[in-house]
Amino acid sequence: MPEKTVFIYLGSEMSYRELDKYSNQFANVLRKLGIKKGERVALLLPNCPQMIFAYHGIWRVGAVAVPCNPTYTDSELKYQLNDSGATLLLTYDALASRMIALRPHTNVKIIITTRLTDYLQPSIKEKLPVPEPLPTGENHFELIELMKDQPDEYEPQYAGWDEPSMLIYTGGTTGLPKGAVLTVGNNSSATQITRAWYGNMDENEVILGVFPFFHIGGFNGALNSTISKGWTMVMMPKPDVKEMVELIFKYKITLVGAPPTLFIHMLQLPEWQQAEDKSFIRYFLSGAAPVPAAVIKRLYEETGCGMIEQAGMTETSGINNIIPVTGPYKPGSCGVPPSNMETKIVDIETGEKEMPIGEEGEIIHRGPNIMKEYHNRPEETANALRNGWLYTGDIGHMDEDGYVYIVDRKKDMILSGGNNIYPREIDEVLLTHPAVNQVCTIGVPDERLGERVKAFIVLKSGKSVTFEELDTFCKQYLARYKVPKEYEFTDSLPTTAAGKTLRYVLRQRELEKHKTKAKETENIK
Repeated sequence: MPEKTVFIYLGSEMSYRELDKYSNQFANVLRKLGIKKGERVALLLPNCPQMIFAYHGIWRVGAVAVPCNPTYTDSELKYQLNDSGATLLLTYDALASRMIALRPHTNVKIIITTRLTDYLQPSIKEKLPVPEPLPTGENHFELIELMKDQPDEYEPQYAGWDEPSMLIYTGGTTGLPKGAVLTVGNNSSATQITRAWYGNMDENEVILGVFPFFHIGGFNGALNSTISKGWTMVMMPKPDVKEMVELIFKYKITLVGAPPTLFIHMLQLPEWQQAEDKSFIRYFLSGAAPVPAAVIKRLYEETGCGMIEQAGMTETSGINNIIPVTGPYKPGSCGVPPSNMETKIVDIETGEKEMPIGEEGEIIHRGPNIMKEYHNRPEETANALRNGWLYTGDIGHMDEDGYVYIVDRKKDMILSGGNNIYPREIDEVLLTHPAVNQVCTIGVPDERLGERVKAFIVLKSGKSVTFEELDTFCKQYLARYKVPKEYEFTDSLPTTAAGKTLRYVLRQRELEKHKTKAKETENIK
């Protein structure tokens, strides 16, 4: 087992033994740099070997991992680093100069930088161009140099079962991301739940690692599942459908996990359509957004393999409902609560009365994987965690078999291409534009993304602005997937008597437009 390949990255393999060695070396680095139990260590990396052994090294010293999204803007990262209290940051060469410039505005004292090619096998690495020197400065170190003289062994000082192991950011109706505190027990329980769910899969599975490890779905749903089951994962640093198909056939991937958008594009590629042998595939796995029924049907027709859909939240350590591996598949459902978890539908008004089968209410969950709290947010913690249950803000119903169906969201979150987007955050950025008086951002139906971001804008008197100007403005402050794809200028926004914007009214209008357009298209056909 120690010599078995755990990861394949850019054609280079890493064994379970090497992963353990690098994890110990990184733990020794952290100890040498003065990182103590409970301290926050931020990780700003795409999928790569360093991300994985850094996680394990952090836990071996009893510290807390703070994964960050590399596509975030400086203002987004500044907020997250300051809110978390991270004192050390591990990042990669493409972001090093930006993070050095940002450091004085954060609590970060030490920056460690790596290259994404640092841990490739020598035979692969020697074919690559000589890398540019990394930027230097006080308390700024190169990972590979720090690691090379460190011992291969480390006596772990793990945090306790109920102590934090991860501070991972989600969003909320306030518009500012919230740090969900996940304990050792939360992440361990989520991994054990998933491990049990995949009980009929043996240690010979080869899984595709597309979901980002800085996201809870990629972290617990893919990364931890791989290691706990003794599988091999083929990692992708970024989602690319052509590379995805190439890797599926090159490495005979048995468990193909990807967001719904990649499956949609995959079915359209000649490389997929013309492939003769797909018999090695056992299952498809998806999450982050519903997979269209037509896509699942086509995948089954072409391969005979079913789709495992997993619904998870950051607050549930990435898993709260899942389609049974052996079925049945029910279109529109996110599945049943897995082992050791409970799901109930309660009335929206009080959250105390359990709703009858088929009737809608708020979806709540209970289990050992539910977060400990929101970091430094006692009021929001008290609102979300009540009597041992997590109140999700999602509206749905349950059928007689325990399958859950999400029909709306009490929260205003937009699901676009598998990303969670919080409209208030976009509103606040647009409101700083000198031409904008009022704004309301919503998600509107999109066949490819599930939802796309649309902003309704009331301009200041005498002001004007173009789509291009707003697009450029937003890209300065928001990750690209959050930037609106559409703007509509209007004289006024629907509001309550107290002046609060009625976001759901705009959503309903857009939904009606979408339904009308779909009917017209159907009539033409």
